[in-house]
Amino acid sequence: MYKRFFHDRLIYSTRLLRIPTPVYGIFYNGESRMPDTSVLKLSDAFMQGEDMACLEVRVRMLNINAGHNTELMGRCRRLEEYAVFIERVREKLRAMEPAAAIRAAMEQCIEEGILAEFLSRRRAEVMNALLTEYDEEKVMKSLSGEFYEDGYEAGKEDGRKAGLTEGIRIFVVDNLEEGVGKDRIISKIEKRFSLSKKQAEEYFAEFSENFVKNYL
Repeated sequence: MYKRFFHDRLIYSTRLLRIPTPVYGIFYNGESRMPDTSVLKLSDAFMQGEDMACLEVRVRMLNINAGHNTELMGRCRRLEEYAVFIERVREKLRAMEPAAAIRAAMEQCIEEGILAEFLSRRRAEVMNALLTEYDEEKVMKSLSGEFYEDGYEAGKEDGRKAGLTEGIRIFVVDNLEEGVGKDRIISKIEKRFSLSKKQAEEYFAEFSENFVKNYL
């Protein structure tokens, strides 16, 4: 995009070259509970944290599931209709196989005038895209079942707590081994596991102490 912007312009100069500000965005329509707006940072994936980084990318994520970002949806009818269509698919998935659910949702939306023209013209394309998405979800669910075969029973509070605690322990140990600082690890625990700062500090204190005893 920058190359097109500077086409036929002098780019070799001793003066500072002013460029358009890049803005990155993601539309989120997954099934996890997410706020209307959040910011994702590339540095969250850095092994040594953001303090040593010379590069950062921030992405604004907008939740476009039905009932979220109503002002945005009101300004963009196509986006609102897309959210309704995905909601219809999910409703029908509760009682049907993916292919049948997607087909039924498309028919219902076409009848109701929701994305009617788009769905009528691109039935096969929409079907293939959504089937691929739901096949991936099925694989991830089966894998998550394997991860918790050692005693975790979905839906039980004690199982959820045990799984969370073990996940945080592994997370703390991995970061300590990578040399990540205390404050950075605590901040990452808060974000990754949706905990308060106090809870994150308590987990860090517990597992960092064990790390020192067992590994150093």
